[in-house]
Amino acid sequence: MTGARASDSTVEFVQIAPGGVRRLAPAHPGGISDVFVPARLRAQGRGAPNHTLEELADGLEVDREGFLQTIREFNAACQDRPYDPTLKDGKGTVGITPAKSNWALPMDSPPYVGFAVTCGITFTFGGLRVNTAAQVLDLDNHPIPGLYAAGELVGGLFYHNYPGGSGLVSGAVFGRIAGQQAAQYAEAPERGTSQRSLSGR
Repeated sequence: MTGARASDSTVEFVQIAPGGVRRLAPAHPGGISDVFVPARLRAQGRGAPNHTLEELADGLEVDREGFLQTIREFNAACQDRPYDPTLKDGKGTVGITPAKSNWALPMDSPPYVGFAVTCGITFTFGGLRVNTAAQVLDLDNHPIPGLYAAGELVGGLFYHNYPGGSGLVSGAVFGRIAGQQAAQYAEAPERGTSQRSLSGR
């Protein structure tokens, strides 16, 4: 790996837009990217410390000279303004591409920590169309009797990105609804009538 930066990873809080961070790795050889962490943020993560940037580059098996040049340019571009991790502080970089929009802290105080990261699939944004009763809808938007969906199977909730944890919330909410509806459907003496009444149609 070249040791060059690939993206502005601080446009938004990771809790609000976790997908933005995960898009970094696929563009790198083997689908692996490296994340470098300033010493003052080390308490928020894990990793073996390195006392010099040269050690860090060698440990991560990135091009040493390219990495050191990237760090020098990044450090020089960091704005001298207050750092506040609780909000988008505007403490970005000036004069480098890609820029860093917020929380730009210079890499100038050892120990240094680096992580090799790759992407993972949490869920797809596409899936089955359901109504508020968790019933799967056909191509004409009519409920399919006895068919319910929740969790990763359900589409149409997110586009481009999603707030952290919202996939789990969606699964819990629609899972409970689907379970209740399926139980009522199974116990109904006249399933066709019950299906219509449960869906509000």
